[in-house]
Amino acid sequence: MMKKKTVKLVLGIILLGILTGSYFGVKFRVAKWEGQEEKQEEEKTSVFHTETDKIQSLKFMVDEKEIIFRKDGENWIKEGEEDFPVNQDVLDGAASSISSVDAQRVLEQADELMEYELDNPQNTITIHLNTGESTVIRVGMKNSSTGQYYINKDEDRNTVYVVDAASITPFMDSLYDYAQMQTFPAVDSTTISKIVVNQSEKGYEAVKDEDTGLWTIESEGKIEKGDSSKLGSMVNSIGSLEYDSFVDYNCTDKGKYGLEKPYAIVKISWEETIVADNEEETKAEEAKMEEKELVFMIGSEASSDSRYIMVDDNKEVYTMTNDLLSTVIDKNVSTMWDMTVNYVSLNDLESLSVKLYGEEKEINVSRETLEENESSEKDTEENNTGNSTDNDTVYDSAEIEEVTRYLCDGKTLDSTDFSIFYNKLVNITGNRRVTEEYNPENKPEMSVVFHKTTNGESVNVDFYKYDVNYYAAVVDKKTYLFNKMTFKELKEAYENMFLEEDAE
Repeated sequence: MMKKKTVKLVLGIILLGILTGSYFGVKFRVAKWEGQEEKQEEEKTSVFHTETDKIQSLKFMVDEKEIIFRKDGENWIKEGEEDFPVNQDVLDGAASSISSVDAQRVLEQADELMEYELDNPQNTITIHLNTGESTVIRVGMKNSSTGQYYINKDEDRNTVYVVDAASITPFMDSLYDYAQMQTFPAVDSTTISKIVVNQSEKGYEAVKDEDTGLWTIESEGKIEKGDSSKLGSMVNSIGSLEYDSFVDYNCTDKGKYGLEKPYAIVKISWEETIVADNEEETKAEEAKMEEKELVFMIGSEASSDSRYIMVDDNKEVYTMTNDLLSTVIDKNVSTMWDMTVNYVSLNDLESLSVKLYGEEKEINVSRETLEENESSEKDTEENNTGNSTDNDTVYDSAEIEEVTRYLCDGKTLDSTDFSIFYNKLVNITGNRRVTEEYNPENKPEMSVVFHKTTNGESVNVDFYKYDVNYYAAVVDKKTYLFNKMTFKELKEAYENMFLEEDAE
């Protein structure tokens, strides 16, 4: 028994020793690795270094063509095409990135340049300094794992450097990534008064009335009331239009972009306040408004989600996303119509004729303006006769009040019940319009005639069952479809006005 315990103890000591040795061995290796990494970091090889201000020109491949950007004073220009709108910040950034290039690894005597795609470089960058010196950096493949590039330089083609992508990627873009893109012209969306879209089958003209602020939509010779909410959203979105990309700064062939025969032409009209030259003029004169107009053409598809666009025929071509363009084009015009079936203000109503299931009733609006003492006497008289006026609508003032009553068959209707019915009647909103001619076979379930106080005008609205889900409201040869539950609530509100009368 004693022997066994001794053996176990010895084995435990041996195992502890092995584990301790392993721990210190691993610790040593980790320290060694970390030291190697620090050493590698410290031993980065300089490939090219200069002061950014000394760089006079940069020559490299763009879209498979060799181009040169050079300094002209403080600014960069494109050699051979001085009108090209160079983005100064982009070129400054490119010069800065290439002014200090370090290699993380150096592969010396790399005879097989094909392995690094340096036998046929994807780009060659020539840096010319104002001292007359030049350096050539050839760019090979990009390591898909590390994101680093393989490069060599000047005459030493067999020494390959592995460098960070940050030094190289500024030289791997397309031409118009180096161009200064303009912003889309600013439009004051709060004062837009007209939107005209010339587009095959989907053109329209939206006009805002200066006095009422209401919109009308004209399309194919028809003028409709516009949906203020939808048109308001459209107008706000116009103020947020922006370019997606720059394509051509000097377009000489519109057909190339589908702008010779545009997909659509959009014209926006608005007003801007004229800014006075000095403060005294501003105080002395009222603010003056100036009419402004923006016209832009929309061409063919640039991609699956954008189109070419040219503003005011200024030769610059950009792209704009379809999401933004859909703000104004490709519209189903009927979706911008006002879907309010018929709104007549109660203040303009003289009487209302309602026919439900063949039974017709006439509701007259009676308005009386009474002096205060006359009103009190009338209230006392009605209280003595047991007739309450609690349901009358009264507008208080210092000396007079207006009493409005709704009379039908010689009786006064409860004004609350009438208000509920009338609000449901004039606030019916269609889900959509029936654009083809509607010829119902059956008679209307309900017909309403609004008799107005102005010039004896009247408006007729007929309600038909359209299908299992919708009722149709027909007014002035226009057919609106709305939810059947809305009609059910309208009918119940109408019948509720006469419940007491039916009970009697």
